[in-house]
Amino acid sequence: MDKVTYSTDTTAEVPGAALSVTRFSVAATGNSTAGYFGGGQNPAIASMDKLTYSSDTTAEVPGAALSVARRDHGASSPLANALPGSAQVQASVPVVV
Repeated sequence: MDKVTYSTDTTAEVPGAALSVTRFSVAATGNSTAGYFGGGQNPAIASMDKLTYSSDTTAEVPGAALSVARRDHGASSPLANALPGSAQVQASVPVVV
């Protein structure tokens, strides 16, 4: 994972913040203390990773896994963040919802 420092417009790799599994078409959401990365493909992924900003560390959060693998999705809310699916992935075959 790369970290962007807004005040200096610089980017640097943070080795301790790597996602738990390589994925693409992932969605992300977050708040002022943590970021969440969920779903994606490699092939089909339902897991959720949490990036804790204060320690620059990432870990999988088993209790936050998506109900089914999803890709190409994302959303946010001022009350609760959600990752609805634009496409569900089952056995590597997308189903549009």
